[in-house]
Amino acid sequence: MIVAKRTRPVSERFLPSFLDSAGSLLLQDFMRPAVEYLIKRISATFLISMKRFISAIKQKGTKRTGEGVMKLRSGWSVEFQTFGAKEVLEITRLPQALLRLWRQRGYFPEKEKGRWAKYDANEIASIYLLYAFSKLGMAPSHAAHFAGDLAPDLLFFATLSVDGACEFLGPPSEVDVMRREFDDSFDLARSVIEPKDERRYVVSVHGSAFERIGDLNDMINSEASEYFSCIDLVAAGRGIAIRAQRPLVTFRFSTDQAEAPKARRLSHGQT
Repeated sequence: MIVAKRTRPVSERFLPSFLDSAGSLLLQDFMRPAVEYLIKRISATFLISMKRFISAIKQKGTKRTGEGVMKLRSGWSVEFQTFGAKEVLEITRLPQALLRLWRQRGYFPEKEKGRWAKYDANEIASIYLLYAFSKLGMAPSHAAHFAGDLAPDLLFFATLSVDGACEFLGPPSEVDVMRREFDDSFDLARSVIEPKDERRYVVSVHGSAFERIGDLNDMINSEASEYFSCIDLVAAGRGIAIRAQRPLVTFRFSTDQAEAPKARRLSHGQT
């Protein structure tokens, strides 16, 4: 009969000899549980740090800087749709009092011709993140910088997560080709939105600085993190796209033929 040999963790292999070394007055029986817990936590923390380092290397190739991505076909242009203040409140779930306060503090667009500017899809993503970070305990003045940097990443997921998040307008043949290109890969969305990082989660462990990770399983399975704060950009993007109730981004084909037939197609969700 073949018996599988169990590999003991580092803490079990080296802990007994360390604890049982003669001459140490500090390591009495009442200290042993505390020292065992401390060494196991250090070992687990080191393990998760190494896994995060490896994950970051693997994810490096998914960070986009705008180089080598698909360009729009000739004749096409892109518009980020704009939304009024009432729509912004519904999409971001931001209380009206906070919208007014943060607008006065300069976090949002300034007045234009006596009226508050409308907000485009990228600004809505920034507002959503500002509110999310504030609910996680970050001061809005500090969160504004992070929200602005992460907004393209959130909008990227929003345009891909729900049917109808993007619309295509123009001659039927051109529209069908463009929508097919959009639905077949992420490249067209990347070229338009230009996300900086495509990792899904923004996480703060034990109150530390927020960082991006692609998979929560390694952190959870290591049991090194007793509590953490997290923003799921895919889920957040899906919520934004659903509550918007109309396309966030419009692809429009320009033609000189005024009477040419025109079609409207909606994108399909990919995430």
